[in-house]
Amino acid sequence: MKNRMQIFPNTVICNRLIVGLLVLGFASTLWAYPMTTRMGKPPKNGKAPVEDGTVPKDIKQSDRKDTTANAQNLLEQAKETQDPVKKQQLKLQAARLLINGKLLQQAKLILSEIVQTQLAGDDLINYRLLVARIAVAEQKPQQAIKLAPVLSPGANLELRIESHRIRASAYRQLGNRLQAIHELLSIAPLVPDDAQKRNLYNVVWSTLKQFSVAGLEQLVTQSQSPNTRAWFQLALLYKQNRLNPNQFRQKLLEWKSANPGHPAESSVLESIATEQQAIASRPTKLALLLPLTGRVRVQAQAIRDGFIAAHFASSNDRKNIHVKIYDTSSTDMNSLYQRAVSEGAEMIIGPLRKEKVRELIKIPD
Repeated sequence: MKNRMQIFPNTVICNRLIVGLLVLGFASTLWAYPMTTRMGKPPKNGKAPVEDGTVPKDIKQSDRKDTTANAQNLLEQAKETQDPVKKQQLKLQAARLLINGKLLQQAKLILSEIVQTQLAGDDLINYRLLVARIAVAEQKPQQAIKLAPVLSPGANLELRIESHRIRASAYRQLGNRLQAIHELLSIAPLVPDDAQKRNLYNVVWSTLKQFSVAGLEQLVTQSQSPNTRAWFQLALLYKQNRLNPNQFRQKLLEWKSANPGHPAESSVLESIATEQQAIASRPTKLALLLPLTGRVRVQAQAIRDGFIAAHFASSNDRKNIHVKIYDTSSTDMNSLYQRAVSEGAEMIIGPLRKEKVRELIKIPD
């Protein structure tokens, strides 16, 4: 039984996986993600969501003080200069520092004092993009899109990248995932840093996974760009085959053969491979141990019903997963455990009540 309990990589699994208290809805994520440890704590190797850099991350208080001081220094320089163009540029620099430091109200005050008629070229675009960034932070996506222009290939590179980022964030706020993806894919060729490219592609991938199968099928048919179509095809085969590792592997090889050098190869395929390893090594025979009679029967029955409902909701995979339910109310845990093992259980979930958990722990290996 010991070997059969060592299921997922990078996760500590004891000889008997014991979950003292199941949470409804747990079963719906059982097949796709690394399992909890014996004590029910989540794995510590989970990765934080990737950001696209449009909205600044949390800023330390000390950094905010430095930001305020640096912005104030720029404003003092703006007061001293007699050059009206330079004066506006210094104010724009101060506003940008404050926005990066999440000091939006101070930035808005500075931007309100800027004379737009004295701005031209990149300075005017810079001003509009700063106002647009504030609009995104304030959940005003339509305003942000109006302010952030689609710049020509000859425009300033940094401003082009920033405009696409703002528009991507605004479209995501509007729920327009397709347009957000197009904006993000427009940034990638402009970004020289490989790490930034990978971050962008990870955001693209996380957005693509939100589409339905039907939606992806339609996008594959409609897409005019081979590169973009390949992204949609990858997401589609992922959605359709990810719970069948062998079939997924074959489909992925076909996709890679048809799309050599696609940016997904150097960005998202590694995370997909890690997920596939977890799915391939998951248990296929589960024993659900619950007290279906007695004082906690209502809670146990709710857990059972939620588990089964989630299991049958996984229509793509339920034929490969077998769940057997055992009533712990009137049977000693040693006999019940041995019975579950003899009947092929690869993972045991339960038994809910503390005294039964203690009995199960005491069973010799």
